[in-house]
Amino acid sequence: MTSRGGSVPFLVGFAILLVFCFVNIRHVEAKAVVSPVSSSSIHIISTKTLPLNELPSNSDARNTVQANAQESTAVSSSGDGEKENQETDNKEPGIAKQEEHETGKVENVKAEAITPEEAKEGNVAEAKANSMVCQSKHCYNVAKSIKDALNTSVDPCDNFYEYACGSWVKNNDIPKFHSQYSRISELSNNNEKILMHALNNTEPNDSPNIKKIKTFFQSCMNVDAIDHMGEHPLLQHIKGLGSWAIDKDWNPKEWNFYNTLAKMHREYPAEVFFTPDVHSDPTKAHDKSEFLIMVDQATLNLPQIVYFTSPKIVKTVRNYMTDVICLAGYDKKDVKRKVHELLKFEAKIALISVPKILKKYVRVPLSKLMKAVPEFPWMDHLKKLFAPKEITEDTKVIVLANDYLPKLFELLRNTDKDVLSDYMMWRLVKDVVPLLSNKFRKVHFDLKKKLLGAKHDKPRSTKCFGYTNNILGPLVGALFIREAFSPESKHKVETMMKGIIKAFEARIDQVPWIDKHTNEAVHEKADAVVVKVGYPDYLSDEKQFNQRYENLNITDSVHWFQNVVETDKFASWQTYQKLGSVVPKHHWITVPHLVNAFYVITKNEVVIPSGILQPPFFYPDEIPRSISYGAIGHVLGHELTHGFDTTGRKYDKNGEEIDKRSEAWSKNATKMFHEKAKCLVDQFSKFKVLDKFHLSGTKTLGENIADGGGLKLSFMAFRDLEKEKGPEEILPLLDMPSEKLFFLGYAQKECVHTTPAAEFLAATEDVHPPSKFRVIGTLSNLKEFSEVYKCKPGSYMNPVKKCEVW
Repeated sequence: MTSRGGSVPFLVGFAILLVFCFVNIRHVEAKAVVSPVSSSSIHIISTKTLPLNELPSNSDARNTVQANAQESTAVSSSGDGEKENQETDNKEPGIAKQEEHETGKVENVKAEAITPEEAKEGNVAEAKANSMVCQSKHCYNVAKSIKDALNTSVDPCDNFYEYACGSWVKNNDIPKFHSQYSRISELSNNNEKILMHALNNTEPNDSPNIKKIKTFFQSCMNVDAIDHMGEHPLLQHIKGLGSWAIDKDWNPKEWNFYNTLAKMHREYPAEVFFTPDVHSDPTKAHDKSEFLIMVDQATLNLPQIVYFTSPKIVKTVRNYMTDVICLAGYDKKDVKRKVHELLKFEAKIALISVPKILKKYVRVPLSKLMKAVPEFPWMDHLKKLFAPKEITEDTKVIVLANDYLPKLFELLRNTDKDVLSDYMMWRLVKDVVPLLSNKFRKVHFDLKKKLLGAKHDKPRSTKCFGYTNNILGPLVGALFIREAFSPESKHKVETMMKGIIKAFEARIDQVPWIDKHTNEAVHEKADAVVVKVGYPDYLSDEKQFNQRYENLNITDSVHWFQNVVETDKFASWQTYQKLGSVVPKHHWITVPHLVNAFYVITKNEVVIPSGILQPPFFYPDEIPRSISYGAIGHVLGHELTHGFDTTGRKYDKNGEEIDKRSEAWSKNATKMFHEKAKCLVDQFSKFKVLDKFHLSGTKTLGENIADGGGLKLSFMAFRDLEKEKGPEEILPLLDMPSEKLFFLGYAQKECVHTTPAAEFLAATEDVHPPSKFRVIGTLSNLKEFSEVYKCKPGSYMNPVKKCEVW
């Protein structure tokens, strides 16, 4: 972890690691229904990018939309059902730069409704009460929301971020347990309100799958039934796998390591020793016709470094584990000794684990894996998992952390059976502690207090929403699009994207440093971009949707624990049955209600989920289209431009990495690209966080290229639309032409109120610049902005030297 200013970012970042690696011990989220990420590089609007050398495991796929997407989802939750951005005072918000939107069905909850009479008391009364002024309630609400965010005491040419967001930051405090609050936080909250309302209300026309998620949510809310059952569900859970060595009557001769591990991998989401999964092959961009087996190392109870640097944390966790096992009815004296041995064993696993940044994947026939690690019965194990699929020695397997497996099985071979049994059962138990009765939940929260300084637990409804969203993501997504995103909105965004791609194609021909050879290569790739908007088509097909989940058995609103277990089993079965099947063209890497957007580098694909297609990013109504183009239009252009940034330009139209010997770009174009990029590096490296710490323009370069190019493309597309349809109606209260509103739409989606520690961490850890510098840097490079706002040459927002790649 990079640290330029002492311990503050380390402490905040370390808290995040603890949350994801231990406190969030419920890791069933995406395996339950989220299809695994099938790309090796995903660009996210406001958070980190998945490195090219990492292919996510099922848990990593979950973390792609949870941990890595730290500032970007509508409804993301931690593993134990809590929203990740609500953990503690010290914890950086997880997946949360969220924003409040209205949809075709839901009014913007932040904007107070005002009447035309009230509006006429303002500047509308002076000259705008004519046919060009929009008189609808919708327009008044949008105008008031925009106006309330402005700090008009600041000249927009001096600091456009402060002008656009100053009053919003002043009037929006950082909530308790958060380290920041943003417009995307508003959107996340509003999307959650929409879904919470729907989950709490049963409708006569609910489809079978919608009924299932509502039953699931309501069973989680039935705390009386959960508490009445005590530890019984846990003991039954353990019994399902036989028994463990802590039992006094445990017989090592009757316990079979291989059978126990196979059942855990087949039916439960527990990550034990290694994780078998199913993925498309990231090394074959346009040859991803099949889902393949993938084997990765399992996660640990604690971050690897903790075992060797933080004995106090290890002791705290050891006491927690002892308390949990004793609550299940086991003798404390025996348990303490067992837990001590268990953690010593995992410390040995930590020593041989491969850090994520060093993971490499190889695609090999199963026979090669069998020879490399002969100690384990791979054929038998995989047949048990993937039955009735055919497994042969020729079956292709993607192996991550190749060096880990031989060392693992050498360690297992030299470890006593009772230690293996204890460890495996604990990995099963730890995932379900927050699902149990109050005495277990209390111990779990006590751990969070000690590790993270948490003072108050979250409301049950928040936790249950998190569980439901994490475990039944696509079903929750289906509910969201029914409530908040129409087919008409989907079509409008698709049309907008076509206009932005058209603008990019026109822009390619305007860029002076691109020669004919490079021009053709860039055009070819732009023509081939795949765009996915809103949601996968099967979610809107009632028959197909119900068939896909008809075998999901959610019993009733009483048996919460059993509902989770059944969902886990269904998820594992659903995952394993994809083996050998064709990767569908409509395959999505995420759930539709996510507040985020992606460019998938190995598929040349832009993905825009419906969660972000809400006001103030996107207005389903025609007005104000200027705001929609400035906000979501920039997002669309940003993701498209990622295909042509420092990394994206190295991949062809199919997502294949281009061989350096057959470089698609000419040497001169490549040289000019790097010169243009260096200008951005130098510019952003001059920005200071907290007036002390310089940003790294090199680290943020890809995002800065995408921001600048994306906004230019969106503005070009907006002007084309204005020529085609004529100017839109003026919003009341603001007295602004549409082009000024366009840039406000861009800037106001970036409004954020943040603590100094969070701002420092974002500056040192995130590949995106802090929001205010994204706005200032991007707009100061765009001559069209200065023309619209009439900024004098040499002013802060209109420097003489501008940096532009696209």
